[in-house]
Amino acid sequence: MKTRVRHGLLAIGILSIGVVPAAVEEAHATLITFNFQGTVSSVDASLSTRFNTTQTLSGSYTFESTTPGVGSMPTSYLALTDVRFTIGSNAFSSPGGPLSEIALQNDGGPPIKDFYDVTVQPVTGPSVGTALPNTFAIRLQDTTGTALSSEAPLPPTPPNLASFNACSEVTLATPGPCWALEYDSGAKVGGPLTSLTLAPAAVPEPSSLLLLGSGLTGLGLWGKMRRGRSSDAS
Repeated sequence: MKTRVRHGLLAIGILSIGVVPAAVEEAHATLITFNFQGTVSSVDASLSTRFNTTQTLSGSYTFESTTPGVGSMPTSYLALTDVRFTIGSNAFSSPGGPLSEIALQNDGGPPIKDFYDVTVQPVTGPSVGTALPNTFAIRLQDTTGTALSSEAPLPPTPPNLASFNACSEVTLATPGPCWALEYDSGAKVGGPLTSLTLAPAAVPEPSSLLLLGSGLTGLGLWGKMRRGRSSDAS
């Protein structure tokens, strides 16, 4: 009976310690999240019942950082896995997918020579009348060709917003990084993008830490029982 208990504790310890790091690594090893913020400066008339220029934008997008790029000038990365944002009190989300991408262009043709563009479709969120949200975009665009130095690999840190001086989605008082949400009616709400930052790395979930603790405890008890058996034998 004692032998079965010892073997059981050893198995629990080995399995727990072996499984937890692998699960955590698989879940978090290559996923990166950028947080973003902005303000509303442009609202098409048909959307004015829900949006106004006193509102702000905040959200995040998560992407698989090792996804290979497709094509060149621009290079497209179908890497987005989760996008969430709010405009005022209105919440929107998207799981990414084949119509969503992060696209990079370095030293392309004028007028936009460099860009880092995020395009998200479809988008789930509140309607405005019969119009439904369709596409969310973040546009970091540069006419000087100095903002980016490469199209690969997909940057694991956010581009510097100050390096971009153009926007193709909405008209800004001072051209620069911008964002826009377009409804299926063609109407848009958008404005300047004011912040793009790297989110803190995810920490293991409590359940994973508990499993790891159980594994260490099991190994400790097994070692103690083994030492006790050695003392009895001597």
